[in-house]
Amino acid sequence: ERVVEAAADFDDDIMADFLEGKPVTADRLRIALRRGTISCGISPVFLGSALRNKGVQPLLDGVIDFLPSPKEAPPIEARDPRDGNLIELPCDPDGPLCALAFKVLSDEGRKLTYLRMYSGRLTAGETLYNSTREGEDRVARLFLMHAHKRERIEQARAGDIVAATGLKDVLTGDALCRPDRPLGIGGLSCPEPMVSIAVEPRALEDREKLPAALEKLQWEDPTLRAREDAETGQTILTGMGELHLEVVVERLARDFHTQVQTGRPQVVYREALTRSRDHHEVFEREIDGRLHHGELTLHLEPLARNSGLKIEMAPTLELPEEWRMLLEESLRQAAQGGVRAGYPLTDLGIRITEVQIKPGVTTEIGLRAAAQRGFSMAAREAQPILLEPVMALELTIPSESTGRVMGGLQQKRGQIEGMTSRGEIDVIRARVALEEMFGYMTELRGATKGRGTYTMEFSHFDQAPPETLKRFGFTA
Repeated sequence: ERVVEAAADFDDDIMADFLEGKPVTADRLRIALRRGTISCGISPVFLGSALRNKGVQPLLDGVIDFLPSPKEAPPIEARDPRDGNLIELPCDPDGPLCALAFKVLSDEGRKLTYLRMYSGRLTAGETLYNSTREGEDRVARLFLMHAHKRERIEQARAGDIVAATGLKDVLTGDALCRPDRPLGIGGLSCPEPMVSIAVEPRALEDREKLPAALEKLQWEDPTLRAREDAETGQTILTGMGELHLEVVVERLARDFHTQVQTGRPQVVYREALTRSRDHHEVFEREIDGRLHHGELTLHLEPLARNSGLKIEMAPTLELPEEWRMLLEESLRQAAQGGVRAGYPLTDLGIRITEVQIKPGVTTEIGLRAAAQRGFSMAAREAQPILLEPVMALELTIPSESTGRVMGGLQQKRGQIEGMTSRGEIDVIRARVALEEMFGYMTELRGATKGRGTYTMEFSHFDQAPPETLKRFGFTA
């Protein structure tokens, strides 16, 4: 009766039959419920257990019966990179080719790329243009995926979800089109990873396998970063949180048979300057029998929070384009190395106000050295500070535990931004420094008797507290 009553809200004929007590067939109910679901008026709920494969088939049938097909979805907006114009792409096999690589897997050592076909047709063996990375790649084979089974096909059409092999340089979130009709779409928005751990191979054979395994994991996961620390030689993994990195380490052992040892997670901080500084730098040195000279003046200025790094040249400077690019690259590298703690500088404006050129003596080596040394000297005098990442939290907890949870957040320097009640459940929104969040899931379970959950994402950088500044050698 409740199902018929819900369907009646979206079909007047069903409403009339319901009021008169006449039976309503299942086919009529499906049509009405589909109309309600697509309009977001109702949400069908299915019960089941994937462990015993119970309820999975009705759920899949429900996808067919109630959810919109690709043809019913609104057209997506694509951008032509040649002129910047926006183009609407309906789900049309005869339209221009446009596909999104929404998942990349390492399947038995080979790269398997899942594609969502938004428009056009794709044939096996065709060459594609990657508008995200501005390169070309060739599709070797196309497959329809049935769980772990593959069905080889020769062509994919708009609306299909297929897997492709042979795409060597395509990563998760890349947009693919034809070389003669480039199109760009929004792709995926990936937050900046904030938590790092050091990993070391346990044995010699693990040392040989680790780089290839990490490369394949980064194919799949755009929020995972791996790099080698230039000073310590350690391999540093950076991800979205403790659980994320735990899963990566587990997959290294299970899927790639690579055993590693891990160090305690480290927070990825940033440095910023608090004062403006002008600095004039002269570099002059003889190297391998040739004199190298570089001379310039820099102006460093702190910017508002979340402004990033901005480099510009004075309008009066007349320099060759290659020297301009060289100076910008040198300054970016210097900013990445930080000032005091080795963390990248942010919220900083760098302006090159003057460059002195001595014909026959000024060289690229001299300019690069003058830019990097001048930046380092000026930044040290501009009173650098340390910024810590602050996370946006959303906690879902029983109302009876709200007081304990909010008290715990305040002890962690958390700022409560709001709370809404949904019956016996409270949803709390807060901002908390990432450094305070390690091991928080265990604490939350204890405070809520195992019934509390939370999600968090990066919000912004803010000045670190005095104890953290002191630990890294900054003046509080």
